[in-house]
Amino acid sequence: MSFISPSRALSLFSVSFLSSADSKRDRFKDQRRFSLSDGTATVMAAQMDFNLRPYQEEVVQAALRGENSIIWLPTGGGKTRAAVYVTQKHLETTANAKVAVLVNKVHLVDQHFAKEFKPYLERRYHITAISGDSNEKDFFGRLVKASDLIICTAQILENALINTEEEKHVELSDFTLLVIDECHHTQKESVYNKIMGRYVEKKLRKEGNLPQILGLTASPGTGGNRKLDKAVEHVLQICANLDSVIVSTKSFKPVLQKVVPRPKKQYDIVEKRALDPFGDHLKAMMSMIHEFMPSIVSRSLREMGTQEYEADVVELEKTGVQKENRLIAQCALHLRQYNDALLINDTVRMVDAFQGLDEFYSSKKTKLLDGTDIFLQGLFDGMDCLLC
Repeated sequence: MSFISPSRALSLFSVSFLSSADSKRDRFKDQRRFSLSDGTATVMAAQMDFNLRPYQEEVVQAALRGENSIIWLPTGGGKTRAAVYVTQKHLETTANAKVAVLVNKVHLVDQHFAKEFKPYLERRYHITAISGDSNEKDFFGRLVKASDLIICTAQILENALINTEEEKHVELSDFTLLVIDECHHTQKESVYNKIMGRYVEKKLRKEGNLPQILGLTASPGTGGNRKLDKAVEHVLQICANLDSVIVSTKSFKPVLQKVVPRPKKQYDIVEKRALDPFGDHLKAMMSMIHEFMPSIVSRSLREMGTQEYEADVVELEKTGVQKENRLIAQCALHLRQYNDALLINDTVRMVDAFQGLDEFYSSKKTKLLDGTDIFLQGLFDGMDCLLC
């Protein structure tokens, strides 16, 4: 019986793997030449028909010219399909083309491969999908050499860029096109931003050839900013991080709106209730709590059902806690719940207001500590039949 050392086994596997990958790549190249020089070209052209909508054709023009760009289309607008189209044109027209599609979530690797890139490109190009769950990531450098198109998580590419082992290492210059899905995440300490940081640094230093960038986003976001100038600044920063211009449709907005209709907000102003028996019952119960407290305290409270009243009972509760006066603290807490119910009742349905009160008192039933708790719970239990 003979034994092979682990290192020798790995070497043999690597040679076998590369040979197999090279063979598959050559087979795809032969198939590509055959398809373009044979009668099957017509059939394959029909299979590859993208049927892009006018707004999709508009937003891919910058990318087709080889410019770095961000495609900004709403969810359901077909930005990924547009990216597949750009990828095909890039592979057809660029010498030694090699494309990487980067995603920020593992499940998107298989989703993009199976639903988008594979149906349109697999017949003509060698596509490899790699996620963190795949053992193939350990030979990422070799896979890149053997593939026309790689679909992977951004973290796998980042790991390969910093890895010094030949089987795992790649350079940005190994690619001619980077497609970055959900590219609005290219900010702060994200993996996307680390990769693009290397890209911009190499560009400024004029270090070798760099890939074209194609970003995809449904919304670049505002960075949490509410002021227009700050929101614009955030979008410009995303563009700078990706070294790209952002492109959305200008000429075909009506077409896009038909495909992805935007929900419209409608505000209906309703008349104030002529009669409000529910609100009247709440106020009656609150008055009974006022009478339970020292009169000097209750006289300081403002009109029920207002924000001012809520501010008063919040302060009253704090005072009760500070002075260790449990009666005042608990009464103030319950008055706040009733006042919240009045505010809800004034805005939406009575049942919504009652539900909040019911949940509060249901949680208090098992925590009755003294006479104050018994009074407050009994008050609600005795009148909840009138409220519901």
